[in-house]
Amino acid sequence: MKKIAFAMSLFGLACAAANTAHASDGTVNFTGSIVASTCQIEPGTNNQVVSLPRVSTSQLASVGATIGRTPFVFLVSGCEMNAEGGDTSAPAKKVSVAFEDGPNVDLSTGRLNLTGADAASGVQIQILNDKYEPVIVGSSASEQRTQTVDINTDSGTAALVFSAQYIATSATVTGGSANSYVTYSLVYP
Repeated sequence: MKKIAFAMSLFGLACAAANTAHASDGTVNFTGSIVASTCQIEPGTNNQVVSLPRVSTSQLASVGATIGRTPFVFLVSGCEMNAEGGDTSAPAKKVSVAFEDGPNVDLSTGRLNLTGADAASGVQIQILNDKYEPVIVGSSASEQRTQTVDINTDSGTAALVFSAQYIATSATVTGGSANSYVTYSLVYP
């Protein structure tokens, strides 16, 4: 038994010595900023129901066809614009939205799959930014193409405008419900 313990001790020392002989190839430095106070989504715009119109399958007859663009807005308030007391962190001056990955997010398209047993097929929901450019849902916040807006320095408010629409993913769309959802977070670029 003592021989096994001794052998294992020698093996452990050999492994430790091997690790100390490995040279590093570089360093990764991380930088960031934590803001003292963040904005809040106004009640009524934080958990929204965006009602897309009822459309015909014939209106989505080719891959990439879109219809039913419907706007929605996040109203942001309570943004702290000045550092208080001995706080030396920078207050938020801009705000954006990051749409998060989830079980119904198609990471290959950045769009939302429809949910439910009776869901239509051959169609997804696409979110657009304020310039009507597709938002890439589920990608990193900096790559999503959501707009970044200045926070009003007098009122500590901002408005983030988006739209949602249907987009055909197949030349054959079948009818059904067209429901989905996405979670989001405010980010301060």
